[in-house]
Amino acid sequence: MKIRTNMVHGRLWVKPETVNEHEKLQQYCLGRPIPLKQEEGFSISDTLVNRILLEMPINVERPVYTKQMVQLPAGYTLRDYQERDLIKMGNLPYALNANIPGYGKTLEALLWAQMAGAERILVIALKSAKYQWQKMCGFWNTFADIEVSPTSGILTGRHSVVTNFEQLYDARRFEQLKGVHWDALIVDEVHKIRNPNKTRKDKRGKIAGKTVTGIINELPGVLRQGLTGSPIYDRPDDLYSICNWLSPYYVGSSYWDFVNLFCEIKEDYWGRKPAGLTKDPVAVQLLKDTLDCFMVRNTEDLGIGNQEIVIPIELTSQQKKLYKQIKDLAIEELDLQGISIANGMSQLIKLQQVTSNPGLFNLKENPKFEWIEDFLDSNPGEKILVFSTFRQTILAFNEVCAKYGVATIHGQVSAYDREQEKQRFIKQQKVRVLSGTIGAMGESIDELQHACRTVIFIDREWPPEKNNQAKRRILRLGQEDFVSVYILEAMNTVDGKVGRVLIEKIEDIVEVLGSC
Repeated sequence: MKIRTNMVHGRLWVKPETVNEHEKLQQYCLGRPIPLKQEEGFSISDTLVNRILLEMPINVERPVYTKQMVQLPAGYTLRDYQERDLIKMGNLPYALNANIPGYGKTLEALLWAQMAGAERILVIALKSAKYQWQKMCGFWNTFADIEVSPTSGILTGRHSVVTNFEQLYDARRFEQLKGVHWDALIVDEVHKIRNPNKTRKDKRGKIAGKTVTGIINELPGVLRQGLTGSPIYDRPDDLYSICNWLSPYYVGSSYWDFVNLFCEIKEDYWGRKPAGLTKDPVAVQLLKDTLDCFMVRNTEDLGIGNQEIVIPIELTSQQKKLYKQIKDLAIEELDLQGISIANGMSQLIKLQQVTSNPGLFNLKENPKFEWIEDFLDSNPGEKILVFSTFRQTILAFNEVCAKYGVATIHGQVSAYDREQEKQRFIKQQKVRVLSGTIGAMGESIDELQHACRTVIFIDREWPPEKNNQAKRRILRLGQEDFVSVYILEAMNTVDGKVGRVLIEKIEDIVEVLGSC
């Protein structure tokens, strides 16, 4: 491990060096008003919050970042803000990456671990994002040994493990993960641990198990980084659990210390509850100054531009079985004399539909829809465009995601209704999704650039230009944000061929079917 010893055990910032500093902390903490309940009292502690408020030393060494310090995957270049982020996080054992979607949090987190010389890395992510992390880890030789879950509790050498939140509830697997002393813990969508309670209780008040906050807090790790585009998911107190997991030194070990200082308190029959950010400007500035010590969040205009991100999606076991059956049958039929382009394309369309809309074949789980749901849950307030080649896929998607507020445009929506749906999406805050077919929504729909910066393709058309036209609905004059285009691509399927070859003759179809 290439980690300085003063960073290992929870104290990047200096401890009090004189009696006067101890006395100053004591006087401050004991001088606070006594709250209503004793358990909500203020502790005498050396925390980052106290040090900033009392103008005590906060010594942070900033290493000089050079491009030679990190090994970038082929084809990747760092933007200026990413270099600034690495300069700031490079000396932080516990960092919060709160960049908005599309700003490259995954890449920054892995480079941060690489700069520290971490060899045993545990990444905890959403189920839908697990294989995206696995693919990104695989870009580096140092992260070549990838497992979805460890086979034993003993890991040697360089080793990265990518798991998802649900797997942590498996007792055997959790004990395996807990048995490894991780060099670095990376928690994606870290707002999942915003619950300050580490245990949950049943209706009788008895402990019924651990919360995800409690589970993750038991995992050992020298370095910790949390990633989220929504650090304050609902109320300001959401930050407490995240900061406390990163390091108790940041905001202390008392939830009510944090709430009483930074939140408005609402009192009713059920007791005292946080009701929003405090209106005290001094406290608000203190919170900003505290977060600025260990958080990066870039909201700067990156200028008109875009990035395409291929999201690897694993099919369910039932989808894989059905896909193979249809593919084998298609190849058998193609061997018959007289096969036509139309018949060959019909087989490819069936395979596309298996990956995008398995409900057509009476399969309940849809990993692509789940990924979009996770994205919407993790980015509250974000509006998105969702495209598919197929109207039936869009209708199925609309039904699943209706709770997010969906407007839709497809071939059977009239010109008048198309305009109404577009305006609903642009003007109504609760309508977060505009879904449609590439054919109906990929052209002649303007003004979307003022409401949205994210495009998601459930599947794509074979001619690349049709997909590009759909992307241009928001990549046009008036777009002030960097545009992110997510392509949901089922692994080892026809998805990987769509948009990359032109299907013009039967030999092309045979080649595609034979290689997917």
